[in-house]
Amino acid sequence: MTLPCTGHANSLHIRVDLSSTELSELERRLRSEFGPFVVDSKRAEGLKEMLAMADKDIEDCDSEVARLYDRISTVQAEKQRLEKQRTKLWALLSPIRRLPNELLLLIFQFVCQQTPNRIEPCFVISHLPTMAISSVCSRWRELALLSPSLWANLDVQVSYRNMAVSTAVARYLERSRDCPLTLKLVVTAAKTGIPAITSLTQHVHRWKTFEYWGQKSLTEHNILSNEHFHSLEKLAIDQDVDLGLFEHCPKLRVFTTPSVPGPIPKPMYNQLDHLDFHARPVRELAEYLCTWPSLKSLKLGGISNPDVEDEAPDTWPSFLESLEFGCVAEAEDGTLGTWSNITSLTLGDGPTSDIVLSHFNFPSLNDLAMVYLTHAVWAADGFTSFLSRSSCMITTFTLYDVVMSDSELIEVLRVLPSLLHLKIRHSDLSYFDIYIRKLPGSEVPITSHLISSLIHQSPSICLVPKLHSLYLESDSTSIAFDNSVFVGMVQSRWFKPGSTLSVEMLAHGRASIRSVVLKLTSRELNAETYKPLRVLDAEGLRVVVTGKNGVMV
Repeated sequence: MTLPCTGHANSLHIRVDLSSTELSELERRLRSEFGPFVVDSKRAEGLKEMLAMADKDIEDCDSEVARLYDRISTVQAEKQRLEKQRTKLWALLSPIRRLPNELLLLIFQFVCQQTPNRIEPCFVISHLPTMAISSVCSRWRELALLSPSLWANLDVQVSYRNMAVSTAVARYLERSRDCPLTLKLVVTAAKTGIPAITSLTQHVHRWKTFEYWGQKSLTEHNILSNEHFHSLEKLAIDQDVDLGLFEHCPKLRVFTTPSVPGPIPKPMYNQLDHLDFHARPVRELAEYLCTWPSLKSLKLGGISNPDVEDEAPDTWPSFLESLEFGCVAEAEDGTLGTWSNITSLTLGDGPTSDIVLSHFNFPSLNDLAMVYLTHAVWAADGFTSFLSRSSCMITTFTLYDVVMSDSELIEVLRVLPSLLHLKIRHSDLSYFDIYIRKLPGSEVPITSHLISSLIHQSPSICLVPKLHSLYLESDSTSIAFDNSVFVGMVQSRWFKPGSTLSVEMLAHGRASIRSVVLKLTSRELNAETYKPLRVLDAEGLRVVVTGKNGVMV
């Protein structure tokens, strides 16, 4: 019997007869022939000859199988080489290869600025953005090595003498060359003389931003020794420090400290434009701020309640433009004064918003942000009274994780006719917030009811008629949101530039919306539902819609 062997010059010759007739005869004999005299010597010789041929045939089959396996391995290896070749050919057609180096570097810089290189014990190279970028391909590596600024954003976590951390820090310092450094240093080590810190202090002349968080003081780690910080612009320290160490900082503009800084070198008074510190009595705070003539922005961790004899000032420093409150102690009835030139105000957690809005006046305010306000009852009357008392015109209103119902937000928007920019972000409260802090978790401002109220119905009926930009973000899984209502709302507020409708709406004091961003990170969105917004995007409206399943527009 001969079996054909594809792709081989010889055929495999099987000596044993494997026909169906022979196999049937063999099975018959196995079932019927038995006993001590069933096989005579002549028949035994024939069987042994057939066994020898079968053994030879098996050897030939094994050789053929090995040859075929070898052939299969060769073909599979050839297939893998072809697949790699195809991948490389597709890579040549990749759109990113058409990006010039200048644009690619801008993307790299954005990533490395947003995500600092966090070097800590047991760090993973893929989690360090600059290292990850330089490991993709030869082009990216060359661009990264030729761009010192990509290596200049460092977040160093030091807990003990770790050679891997020291080596990584040294490499970043070397590759950043003479580029100004943005440095955050967290030291939990009890010992001093750590190599990574020693390497960093050798480059203090390059520090542009420096943040320090640690158990020991800066001087104990020999981080400061009356150095000249020629490039330092932003300084944040979590402990009291002798500011005389930073006397030679001609570019310092931003300073953060847990307590009121002092004594302060004279040059600092005339160069700082942003200050961030914690509580101080009202009268003392007002007098203190008047000593900073160049200050433009202030972030207060809190204001303590004034003494009975310590009356609040009528007017606060007029040179301040931006103010952020962290926490304000309960105040007596009456005003705590007027901030005449504050244009931007941020209110933080606790009862701060109610106290600030009911006790301060901000006549120049146009940008109001309220972040993580967790009191259960929204003080609608207090907010309206504040707007009336301050006579301010709010053009930008931001709500970050504020416990407020959609109806309450709609009422707020009714008293903000001059609003141009509305930004709302809502996150589900954590287990700690709901069960430990006992915060209400049911109030969600981003709903279909809110969206419906924003629909432009007619020139005479329109909530926030001058709205230019709308930003909505939520990670809630229980949000009551109708996608089609949102699309209809956006369509109703978009007037194509130059169209008759646009001119007519402008005559009635109505503005076309220019930017819409919707991020529902816990919801699956239907791309077909948002298809009409792609048309508006092509006409000039900036539209961004993202869901759990990716970007829709």
